[in-house]
Amino acid sequence: MLFEDEAHIRDDQAMGAAWTLCGKQKKIKTTGRHAAAILMGTVAPATGDVIVKEYEESTANTFHQFLEVTLHRYPDKRIYRILDNAKIHHAQVLGPVLADHPARHLLFLPPYSPNLNNVERLWKWLREKVILHTYFPDLAAIKTAIQRFLRFLKGVPIEIRSRLCRLPGDTKKN
Repeated sequence: MLFEDEAHIRDDQAMGAAWTLCGKQKKIKTTGRHAAAILMGTVAPATGDVIVKEYEESTANTFHQFLEVTLHRYPDKRIYRILDNAKIHHAQVLGPVLADHPARHLLFLPPYSPNLNNVERLWKWLREKVILHTYFPDLAAIKTAIQRFLRFLKGVPIEIRSRLCRLPGDTKKN
């Protein structure tokens, strides 16, 4: 089972909760531009396996390319892909790739239910570790930070699993 979604990691310097001196406001420099790194990702909570690719745009064609990437990762497996109802996930261009791979199934979440998509927790983790309270002078710097985070993920499948789902013997709630 794979959870899939897209993320736009923007360069508009995200702020979150932070400690500051009483009466002082935290300030982060900004570029004033609104560029974004566009990511498509999938996660297998059972194994902690993550696939994330960057694209120039989020279209049915790029989603089709991303489907092909995941098909190559799991060539002989029955795959159930859980995703939201974005228009690109219902595009006609996907018909041939799904017809050619009958063991690949797209399962759509109910509208307005991102809390049911485990990959959203991965995007939240990425945003917390990469962009929260951080100034990036340009989009290239954001992309470099994202790639560093994705390299980090390759070595922590158990942490990925623990952030995305309950592990056997785990009593805390996500």
